[in-house]
Amino acid sequence: MFFITNEPKKIANRAVVFKMDFLGIVSHELKSPLTSLSGYIQILQSRSRKLQDESFANLLGSAARQNARMRGLIEGFLDVARIGEGKLSLKLVSFDTAVLLRNIQQTYQETIDSHSLQFSDLASINLEADQDKIEQVIVNLVNNAIKYSPSGTTITIEARNADDHFCIRVADQGPGISVENQQKLFSRFFRIENEQTELVSGFGIGLYICREIISLHGGEIGIESELGNGSTFFFKLPITKKEQSVVA
Repeated sequence: MFFITNEPKKIANRAVVFKMDFLGIVSHELKSPLTSLSGYIQILQSRSRKLQDESFANLLGSAARQNARMRGLIEGFLDVARIGEGKLSLKLVSFDTAVLLRNIQQTYQETIDSHSLQFSDLASINLEADQDKIEQVIVNLVNNAIKYSPSGTTITIEARNADDHFCIRVADQGPGISVENQQKLFSRFFRIENEQTELVSGFGIGLYICREIISLHGGEIGIESELGNGSTFFFKLPITKKEQSVVA
């Protein structure tokens, strides 16, 4: 005689709840000191410009980038906690998509020299959405392409108005992703485990957050890929007739 219980499922659910609570608490505790550290770095950068010490300025620039990276990770953890609590919200504003993309392009041109980034078909639409979160999604997709594709390869970012949707596509020349893993890729805490990804740090939350942000906007996100032939991540957001009429 044996009994089937749902105890393992309960334990798994409790583990997830604990992890979410832990992420939220730790992230809140780390956010304040990192914000203070960012302020100190900015003060030192201001003084270093007066000293005209190039090596010192370079060190401070590196510290600022690492600080920004840590703050980005913490914001990601907080987003995961908010999603789990149903508290991730949008601040809708009207903005020009081409301006947003050009700003992102300029940032990468100033900081990335390991890959060739090509921005094309930068559709200009007055989109009503959460500008910061849409930028977060685009940057996350581009960062993933940089992390998982060989140095020296090209990453293409396209933005266009197609079939009443604003569409973004980010294509890389990386190793590609199997169909099996594509089905899990946007799940919380999922990471592909193989020799190529072992050297890349991450927590498996970036694409999950992207999925939730796009879903809140009533849009769709997905991937086209096959092993050995790179990957193309994409998302599309519905646009109104009024928004379409502003295309430059």
